[in-house]
Formats: sequence, structure tokens, C-alpha cells
Amino acid sequence: MSWWRARLYLSKQGEKAMMVIYKFVIKCSLNFDRALELFDKAIVPILTYGSDIWGYESVEMIEKVQLKYCKLILGCSRSSVNGAVLGELGRLPLYVGTMVKCVKYWLKVISMNDNRNPKISYKTLFDLDHYGYTNWASNVKKILFRYGFGHVWIQQGVAQEQVFLFQLKQRIADCACQNWHEEVNGMSKLETYCVFKSELVLEKYLTMKLNRKHARSLCKFRISNHNLEIEVGRHRKIERGLRLCKYCLEIGERKVEDEFHVIVECSLYEDLRNVLKTNTGKSIGNYYSFIQIMKSKDENIIKAVAAFIYCALCRKVSIYG
Repeated sequence: MSWWRARLYLSKQGEKAMMVIYKFVIKCSLNFDRALELFDKAIVPILTYGSDIWGYESVEMIEKVQLKYCKLILGCSRSSVNGAVLGELGRLPLYVGTMVKCVKYWLKVISMNDNRNPKISYKTLFDLDHYGYTNWASNVKKILFRYGFGHVWIQQGVAQEQVFLFQLKQRIADCACQNWHEEVNGMSKLETYCVFKSELVLEKYLTMKLNRKHARSLCKFRISNHNLEIEVGRHRKIERGLRLCKYCLEIGERKVEDEFHVIVECSLYEDLRNVLKTNTGKSIGNYYSFIQIMKSKDENIIKAVAAFIYCALCRKVSIYG
């Protein structure tokens, strides 16, 4: 049986509700962590409705709704790298929850009396799976074996249900984190990002009181969703070594315009850099110091860096478009 129509309907309904929530978030200027809390409480239940039955796998059309919402609240473009967007917000894929719901319902069914209709139907599905026919029971079985709990299927039950479900969710989440690491580390576009981003957690600058424009600029700068030549040249298929800073070319220097260049090297932003050094109390003159301020959890440093990036990117746009 295909659940395509049901999943499509839920994704469309979820997207409609998501846009209402997004408008509310913008109107009320809610912090990013509050925006995520609203999504979890108002949108996720819509997207995952009935996932006890159909939630045994990752569903792209469902995951896309979460991705769209994350990109909207961060102010990123559609072309932003999905892994980096989820990484900044510390978001796990929705299938982590739906798979657990699926297994939890399976545990409920197998504990029913044999004369209950769901239990009778399950026995039929169990027998069909034994003879090679794929069905809902087969998919539950795949989840358990894939994540190292095959013995639970073989025993057709578990002694401590809550402990088991907690361990299962943790295992699925750990595997999702591994997949995230592989995705972001496997992209040359995120080469710098991977140096200062190593955990799938909500970044502090998204939870503190910070000018929304500054926060969005910092986010776009971190995940390479900006208009620096290192990124513009990528789309134009220009060799990395030839993605040169326009201002530096004008003063006779040939330097690649990347994130490090903007914060540490380019003389176009020297006055802004002096303010940054004053506000952070840090000497910013090499790659190590660049990484340290980009991964800092100190609120004063975060505010100073975000303000610098916002002003620097605005200045570049005003001069070069």
C-alpha cells in the first residue's frame, strides 16, 4: 500500500499552517528558539498525523516543510545548503520522531489480546512478512534491525518499553547526526563552516537578544549564503584561486574574497575591524583568531562579530552591488 496521497495531503496542510505561523513570528518579532517551539507544537503534529502507520521511513515532502520554515526564519535563500541550515538550528529530521511512533504503536498492537481486530490484522501481516510480502510489519522489522534492535523483533516484545523507546530514539538521532556530519563535511562549499561547526545544536546567537538583521547576516555569512566572490564565483564556475576581491584588485592586490578575507584581511573594512577588535578585546590577525571568534559563545563577541558582518556586507553591496 502506498501512503503517497496521505503524505502529500499532510505536507500541503502543514505548509499552509507553517506560513501562518511564520507570519506570526515576523509580526511579533519572536526569537528563533520561540519560532522553533511554535513549529514543534503547531506544525509537527499536522505533518506527522497518522505516522504510527506511514512513518517508517524518511519522507522528502514532509521534511521539505521543516526545511522551508527553517530557511524562512533565518532569511536564507532556497539554494542554501540544507545540512548547514539544519545545523545552525540544531534540527533533527522529522523521521526520527515518526519512526519511534511507528515502533511504539507496534508495541501497543502486539500487547493487545488475541481477539482484538488490530492484533488479528497484525498476525496476518506477520505471516505475510514471513513469506516475503512487504507490509507495515515488514517496515517495523526493518527499523528494528537497521538500528541494532533486531532481538526485539525476534522476541516480539520488550520488558521495559519506555527505556527501549528512549534508547531507540537516541540511536536513530545519533545516526541522523552522523548523516549530517557526512553531508556538511562532504561539501567543498562548507569547508570553512565545518571548521567552527562540529555539533548539531542550536547556535547561541539564535537564542540571545540580538538584532534580527545582524543575526540573519551572521547566519548567511556562516553557511556561505552570501555575495562574496568565493560564492558568486562558484555559481559562475570560476576557479577558486580566481574568485578575487574587487576592492583589493583596485589597489593592486590579488586575494580571494572569502569569509576569512573579509574579517581578517580586506582593507575596505579596516575601520569596522578596529571597532570589532575594540569590542571583543581580541587580536584578529590570522586564521586561528578568525576561527576562535566565529565559534565563540561569548555574547559580547557574538554581537560584535554579527554587527561587523552586517555592516561589511552592506558596504560591499553599496559599492559593488
